[in-house]
Amino acid sequence: MSFVSPNVSQRLFQYLKTVRPPADLERAIQTRIHLLIRCRLALSSVVSLAALGGIIWSLALVNSNVVETGLYHYLSLFLSDSDIILADWREFTLSLIESAPLVATTAFFGLAALFLWIVPRAIDDAHLAYGF
Repeated sequence: MSFVSPNVSQRLFQYLKTVRPPADLERAIQTRIHLLIRCRLALSSVVSLAALGGIIWSLALVNSNVVETGLYHYLSLFLSDSDIILADWREFTLSLIESAPLVATTAFFGLAALFLWIVPRAIDDAHLAYGF
């Protein structure tokens, strides 16, 4: 339900000039969008490279922590004499949890998730920016 009749609205707008958009408006908008896509591609590329470097660093940290804490000894005990482990599985599990490199492992999985999240977006931006 409208309070203004169509006749009144036509009389109100008959004196307004129609505004034409600039001739190069479409080109300016597409240029700006292309620039934003290229900036987003550059940022996602830098983040993906940083995440890949962090993954390599965290893997090296996990390896050094596993060697430091003797987690390899637990694994060799599990593979060689599993009867002892099955008899004292609670103590073995608690000891294994205490010696596990949780911080480095968490950093690895977080960086891997970031890398797997950002790479498809970078590929999509590359397709949009360069058309391949």
